Amino acid sequence: MTRGTSRKRLIEVTARLLREQGYAATTVTQILDQSKIQRSSLYYLFPDGKAELAAAAVSEHRRQLVQGLNHLHTRYPYAREGIAALFHFFAKELQDSDYTRGSALSHMTVGSVDEKVRLEVSKGYLHLKESLQVWLTRSGLPTATASARAELALTLLEGALVLCQAHHSCEPLRQALRQLEELTPVSSPSEPG
Repeated sequence: MTRGTSRKRLIEVTARLLREQGYAATTVTQILDQSKIQRSSLYYLFPDGKAELAAAAVSEHRRQLVQGLNHLHTRYPYAREGIAALFHFFAKELQDSDYTRGSALSHMTVGSVDEKVRLEVSKGYLHLKESLQVWLTRSGLPTATASARAELALTLLEGALVLCQAHHSCEPLRQALRQLEELTPVSSPSEPG
């Protein structure tokens, strides 16, 4: 396996494990077993070990999240449809993983004391919030209102994902979306509502 392939495989496995079980519960042994990579290769590629690898995994996950959000923005330019599509995406992720993959980011920091990991997760949340805010602004909300609503939407999304995992049901996500729809403009500012 080439160095680039090994690095990519380590990051993919680590990102999945972090998302499913959190930082504290993810061990280097698990990462090595599931990636089929030698310990010496891990430390060659990531000299600071688990913390450096986790930061790289969160960064890659954040990059993929931004790419997915950009795709949703192209397909659904306005808030009502875009936010619904985002919530439906996470509902599908939950169901497809038998409720092991919940939050896009919060599990990645559970039990971590590493500042690099925390900063990467923070950047991910900022991208999510900005994405929600863009939808809301395009749909006619003033910037300050859109920012506050985006923060609320992000909080509802994260909380609902945790509840969905606890209940093995997507109902909390559906309820959160219904609440958000009451606060979300239906159409673009130039279209009749």
